[in-house]
This record gives sequence, structure tokens and C-alpha cells, in this order.
Amino acid sequence: MLEQTISNQHSRELDGIAINYLKIPSIVLMENAGKNATEIISNKISKNDKILIFCGKGNNGGDGFVVARHLRLRGFENIKVVLFSDFCDIKGDALVNLNVLKGTDQEVCLGDVNQSDLLAADVVVDAMFGTGLNKPLEGKWKEIIELINLNKENKKVFSIDAPSGFLADDLESVCILADYTITFIASKTGMLDEQAKKNIGEVVVCDIGVSREILEELFKREIK
Repeated sequence: MLEQTISNQHSRELDGIAINYLKIPSIVLMENAGKNATEIISNKISKNDKILIFCGKGNNGGDGFVVARHLRLRGFENIKVVLFSDFCDIKGDALVNLNVLKGTDQEVCLGDVNQSDLLAADVVVDAMFGTGLNKPLEGKWKEIIELINLNKENKKVFSIDAPSGFLADDLESVCILADYTITFIASKTGMLDEQAKKNIGEVVVCDIGVSREILEELFKREIK
């Protein structure tokens, strides 16, 4: 794993380089991210595991839909996807991937965390909030995350992009306590901090279909 971290803003700029300079559609980047994250998850769990995937309404949720589809393609059958939004609020690439997932006959449930489902689960995939979050989670979201954390014993918890609620400048804010954080392009600011380990777990970096070195070389040319 590369030890050098990048900021969330730099990560978004590199995404923009891939889209605008390499002409890779954003939906392809989401597909690559979710597929590569699935590769990591599937190597750490078993086919009999009961899997809960929690998705938000943004692109992090879109990554979660891709992960659910690719887990199914790999033969994982005991999957429940919970969406914390109304279907009408899903837009863009996330909506495309939601519709593709629903086309596989995978049920996508709307609503809250069901504690009995949590207790029965072997694996939790957190795709609610990624690195775009810029303030502490409160209210309903805080309660959801605290309930997931309270029931994480004997489970493997994977966070996509970043643990939901994680803020590099506020390590005391409530966030998912991940066993594995699967982030893209490079570790983000704060993730390698010793204090963050209790929230982040093991950081695994995967690509989005283009190497970080290529993206950063193009970035350097752009800002000259």
C-alpha cells in the first residue's frame, strides 16, 4: 500500500482528470471501484455468510449497489441491501446501478436498521457516506451508526471509500467502526493516523481502472 495520503479534494480532482482527460465515463469509474472492492471483500468472507449492505443515496450508495451485484455474480446468495432513502432521491450513476441491481432480482429494502437482521449477519458492508462527508452525523444517522457499532461483534465490517461518519479532523465524531476500509486511488488524509485505527481498521487501497501515477502525472500537466 502506498504510504502517501491524498486529501478528499485531491481525490475528487483525480476523478475529474480521469473523466475529462482520459474520457472515462463516471459510471465506468463507479463500476471499476465497486468491482475491485468486491474482489477484496469476497476473498475475506465465505459463500455461506449472511451479508448486509447499507447504502446511502449518493455515489457511495452507488458503489454499494455495484458491490451487491458483483457479490451475486460470484455466487454469494444471502445478501440483503438496505437503502436509507426513497427511490426517487437516487440520481445519476447511482440510479443506473440501482436499476441494474434490481434487474438481477436482488431485493432492495427501504427503511431502517433491523436489529434482528444485524444480529444474524456475518458481514456488513457500509456504503452510506464516503469521503464527501464534511460534518458530523447527527439525529437518525447517528442512531443508525451507533446501532450498527453496538451489534458488530463476530462480524466483518467493510466500509467503502471511508467509514460512514469518518472525519479526518474530528476523530471523536461518531462513525462506523470498520474492520476494513476499502478506499480508492490512495489512502485519504487522516486514515493512517494511529488514532484513526479504531475507526478505520485495515486500509486497503484499490484502483478505479487507472493508476494513481497516471492520474497524478496528468494532474501535474494540468496545473502548469
